[in-house]
Amino acid sequence: GGVVGGDEGAGASEQGAMARASPGSGLAEVDLTIFGQCHNHSCLDVDHCAARYTGPPGKFGFVLTHDLRRPPGKRFARSITYTQLQAKAREVPADVIIMVPNDTLAQFPLTPDERAQFASEGVKIHEVSWILPPRMRWTKKVNWCGFQDFIRLNAFGIPGYDALISYDSDIFVRANMGPIFRCAAQNRILITAGPASPCNIGFVAFRPDPRLVAAAVYFAQGANFSLKTGWDNAGWGPGGNKFTGGECGQGFYWTHFFFNGGERGTALAEDSYRVAGIERPKGFQVDRCRYNFQRWGWWKSPWGWLGDENAEHCDFPGFDCKRSVLAIHKAFDTRSHRLIPLPGRPEKVPDNATLVNKTYGNPQRTDYALNVSRDFASLAAWRCTEGWMPKL
Repeated sequence: GGVVGGDEGAGASEQGAMARASPGSGLAEVDLTIFGQCHNHSCLDVDHCAARYTGPPGKFGFVLTHDLRRPPGKRFARSITYTQLQAKAREVPADVIIMVPNDTLAQFPLTPDERAQFASEGVKIHEVSWILPPRMRWTKKVNWCGFQDFIRLNAFGIPGYDALISYDSDIFVRANMGPIFRCAAQNRILITAGPASPCNIGFVAFRPDPRLVAAAVYFAQGANFSLKTGWDNAGWGPGGNKFTGGECGQGFYWTHFFFNGGERGTALAEDSYRVAGIERPKGFQVDRCRYNFQRWGWWKSPWGWLGDENAEHCDFPGFDCKRSVLAIHKAFDTRSHRLIPLPGRPEKVPDNATLVNKTYGNPQRTDYALNVSRDFASLAAWRCTEGWMPKL
């Protein structure tokens, strides 16, 4: 099936959510959509999808990835996001898995103390034999996010699980993610859009199968990349412009797993699944306001101002910032480790306001904040109407 979702910049074609249907209503096999922050505001209805899951409880897991290119020390510091993830994993229940290069491949291998600490916490270690797909056709040696992105493809081959959620380590999980797991276990691959991309790989849910890894490697070995035409000359659908992370995992996932939001992929992409002997999972966007909330204000990008959707991207009927947001991406100021308030409606920035975009530990966004006018909303002025609670 085609992808529900795409570029978050697309205009809304409807203003109300589609009515949900219970599995017994004759729509049990239909993937329903609801209103949310997806392409054309049409997101997969996760609850309806999860309700179709039958049989015994599945085996699920959260996957965090580290490429071990930093020396031991604070690389596995026990942050509040990590301890919160462990707590929410117990609610599902689900394992917590740390995926790393093996000792032969790692620049700075796991130390005995790190292994012992993971074992004491019940964290599973999954070691992999490559960071970039073997004989990958297009790579860069420096100034490239590919090293931290492409190693994540190995998660699609972790054995013994019915569904996995691959997370960035800076995501604060606020709720039980059981419905996401039960939906993904039905051979769905679920992602959300990002602030400036149709695919943000900080959150990916899927049913693992080693053949999916084989298909991705096959595609990586044959696909070239250019800023003009993207991966394998597939273009930059659906928006037509290169997006954030397009030269790394986000562009690769969007082209290979999601066929750029279309029904058909490039010949190489389609061949990769045939050669690997597996059907491509059904790919869907889910609501990033709920499952991958990202704290951005108004900022200037190479594509123009990205504020009309971003600043109020979750301000639609039925959304409650205390109860609707199930996971927050970059929920913490990485310098002070203080929780960043969830945004509500943006207000005019006071004359003495500091543009927090410049200080919140995300240097690749710094240049976009330089030209922000005080007439536009800044995160410094964003608040929930009823205040912020870190837990549901």
